Amino acid sequence: MNFIKTSLRAVLYASLFILFSSSAYSAQKNTSCTIPDFMEQIGKDFKKFPELKSAITGKTGLTTNDLDAALFTAWKQLYDNNATQAKRSAVELLEGIKKYFKERPFKDDPDLRQDYINAIIKYAGAISTNSGNQGSERFPDEANVFFDQLARYAQNFYGKKGFSIKETGGYFYTQDGFYFSMRYMNARINPNQVTAIDISFDAIDNGCSITSNGRCRLDLETETIGANGLPQKNRYEFKSYGKNTELTQVGQLIGYVRGADNLQSFKYVFDGSKLNESQAKAKMKTFLMRNKAAVFEAIKGNASLRAKVFPEIPVLDLSVNDLTDAVITNMVNQIVEVF
Repeated sequence: MNFIKTSLRAVLYASLFILFSSSAYSAQKNTSCTIPDFMEQIGKDFKKFPELKSAITGKTGLTTNDLDAALFTAWKQLYDNNATQAKRSAVELLEGIKKYFKERPFKDDPDLRQDYINAIIKYAGAISTNSGNQGSERFPDEANVFFDQLARYAQNFYGKKGFSIKETGGYFYTQDGFYFSMRYMNARINPNQVTAIDISFDAIDNGCSITSNGRCRLDLETETIGANGLPQKNRYEFKSYGKNTELTQVGQLIGYVRGADNLQSFKYVFDGSKLNESQAKAKMKTFLMRNKAAVFEAIKGNASLRAKVFPEIPVLDLSVNDLTDAVITNMVNQIVEVF
């Protein structure tokens, strides 16, 4: 029996050695460890995680034909990226890498593949270390759901100005917000209409930095045909906020108002898993009322938007008092979306 086990182990290691040494994998060769070290490590992972061994080697034996080369490569990529043993041994993470790296745009872009690996490592860490915390509850427990959304986002918007999936490798709450944004875009946005993702307001108009509390970026810009038959820029701000988080980015709001053709051309999109529609609109109304003077001046200075918000008041007769509760409520109803 010991002879058989030794023989099987020898076959496996020989198969892995051939696979590891082949030209197909030479581009991904690990420079941080030697072949013996590498074989010793996968042996340890196999011993601790039987499901990993079963997934990579198959259930009928340990021959080259049974070896799942793509899963093995995925394991090695996680190993090369210093993923902890539990993360690199989670079969669903390996499946997430295996499934998409054979497809465009991943197969043609090594940097995108690296960003995807970083993202799923971060996802695994968020689920395991933040379980039960606010925010982590908004991630899907099924890893394949997250991986599918991320891959669809790349397939839909790769090549668009500002496209990146690096955001998912950042801090946990940033990742949570990005997951909400890409779910919305995958479901609601036509990729052919996207002109920019995560760009500065300074690229379209000056003056976003009217206060020190300004975030001078917009999340998404599309171009569609407006009601007048002319091209219309549409801008989106995604807010993955809970009910106790207040809107504070005044400069960003003013950037949206100054750049809007009408009240349908910019949206504040809230995460419906955290807020209902009434809560989101109440939050937005409070924000507008708190910054009423700045919002009024931005509307007054935008001739197109001014004509829509104050259609019957000559510009010379306008005052901040004309931005009434009813007018602000109408604005809120048109710019707030809950997804």
